[in-house]
Amino acid sequence: MPESQPESYTFRVNAELLAPGQIPVHESTPLAPVRDSSVENDDFGVPALVHLVLEDGMTLRLAYGSSVRVQALHPPARPRMLCARCPLRRKITPRPLQPLPPHTRITAACRTFPSGWAVA
Repeated sequence: MPESQPESYTFRVNAELLAPGQIPVHESTPLAPVRDSSVENDDFGVPALVHLVLEDGMTLRLAYGSSVRVQALHPPARPRMLCARCPLRRKITPRPLQPLPPHTRITAACRTFPSGWAVA
């Protein structure tokens, strides 16, 4: 039985990271795609406002750093394995590990520390 999946979903993006073509969502209503964006600094030179111009001519002012919901298409389904002889599907049998003498493990551990470090 095939599962029904929505055609689109939303995710959050910081206002200053909105890119042209992305579709902001306000209270579950998608708006027009973003055409242009700019950042306005406050009187101290710190980014404060993000101005968005949408493709329908609407302008939005958002606080710098605030998160905005953005609509995106549902990602395509993962392709299924079509071939039973695919190398990723073959069975791999693990080889048994050979026990190492204690001094070998200590030597291997010492190689992972940067030079000049001492192990107490």
